[in-house]
Amino acid sequence: MNCFQIETETYRKKLSKKDREQYLTRPGMRYVDVGDHSVRVRMEGEGEKAIVFASDSPIVIEHHDRLFELLTPHMTVICLDMPGFGFSMPAKDFSFDVDEFADILNEVLGALGKESYVLSFPCFTSYVAMTLAERNPGKIERLILPQAPDWQGELDWFTTTSGLGVLKTKGVGQVFMTGMHLYTPSVWLYPWFQLTVPDKEDRQWIRSTTMTSTKEGMINCWASIYQAWHSCNVPDFSMIKQPALSLWGPKDHTHYKTDKRSMLKCLPHAEYETFESTGHYSYLQEPERFTARVLSFMEQK
Repeated sequence: MNCFQIETETYRKKLSKKDREQYLTRPGMRYVDVGDHSVRVRMEGEGEKAIVFASDSPIVIEHHDRLFELLTPHMTVICLDMPGFGFSMPAKDFSFDVDEFADILNEVLGALGKESYVLSFPCFTSYVAMTLAERNPGKIERLILPQAPDWQGELDWFTTTSGLGVLKTKGVGQVFMTGMHLYTPSVWLYPWFQLTVPDKEDRQWIRSTTMTSTKEGMINCWASIYQAWHSCNVPDFSMIKQPALSLWGPKDHTHYKTDKRSMLKCLPHAEYETFESTGHYSYLQEPERFTARVLSFMEQK
């Protein structure tokens, strides 16, 4: 057993004891199986255009309810839990490599049947979105990248938030993270949301939804992704030509050292915008403003 399997096997054993249908909590939810991976997806609306949201752990699909309400009158809206997070079961031999994430999600998008997609992938998921965009310029129409610096900025942020460096130690990091997440989740979730969500009311509902999901068995393979991405080659996104929007919530205190404009080094043609009163989850904190921005962005030539 390699170190990544400590996390994947722990969650696979825990969730295999339950009926996975109980996690289909919203209309339009289903699982898309790719090999031994099982990706939880919600898809609603009948518009020709389609936007895909990736859940940014510990956020899950259920946090996106308001965005479904606002956007489904205009387009097809899809949200998925990333493999190894939320309620998307990873294969036991998952590498957590950016390319393998992209391989899996490319299959998922193919199964969903739309000709093209706009991807709204925040934080660590943004690099998977960019990999998909580079590989499939005809399928990936536009990119919205909330709270995402350049690759080195993300690795530095991983280190800043990794808990005294424990997560970087192979094996130890996996035991530490699964133990804390499964048995004492409030130890890390309460300070996390205190730092990332400035508004008290927003913080309360976002944290409450997360705690409910955690109690139900939510997957969170943070140690494995931390270790895998620090050993990856630096991705080259220079061939991406699709329109892109870099979106930031400046009141996210976990990114106090981050160069917020560094994504423009990867995508110099991207637009840059801040939602001034928000933190890590700008699209959840100001869904009406985010919806208006999505609609205007999708209408641009």
